[in-house]
Amino acid sequence: MFKRLFKKEGLEIIPVKTVNEKPKEWDGNGIIFYIKDGKGLLCHKYGNYEDKALFTLTYDNTPLIKFHADEYFCPTCEKLVSAGYGLDMANDNNIREMRQLFNSPFVSLENSFENLKPLLGLLRTGYYELVDVELYPSDGNGQFFRCYDTCKNTLGW
Repeated sequence: MFKRLFKKEGLEIIPVKTVNEKPKEWDGNGIIFYIKDGKGLLCHKYGNYEDKALFTLTYDNTPLIKFHADEYFCPTCEKLVSAGYGLDMANDNNIREMRQLFNSPFVSLENSFENLKPLLGLLRTGYYELVDVELYPSDGNGQFFRCYDTCKNTLGW
């Protein structure tokens, strides 16, 4: 009985459901999966500094991405420019080995799910979703944020 209680199980990443209906919340197809015995090295942390809220994505307690929640938001300022600022401090073979995966072309959601398993295994035990969505920087109205012709006509330049 005690042997089963303290037995160490290996990491498992179990697909639970494939979602192909493009739910409105996701705006893309997705895979819901469960991570069993995740390492918990890749996680997010919340906190406050003075009257400001902070959010950080960390790898083994090294901040990788930081976000601030204060009175203004500008997608081209320090808040997002600091994204990835700790990657060079996370001197780890896991990250170096995964760089090629991160920069490989998209084939399919299923293929990406398989390829991302080394990264997904760094998350804590729990349910997650991997979603294929098209992202691009926008002006807040769905237009590409550097759409010169639209800006020129709209602003009368």
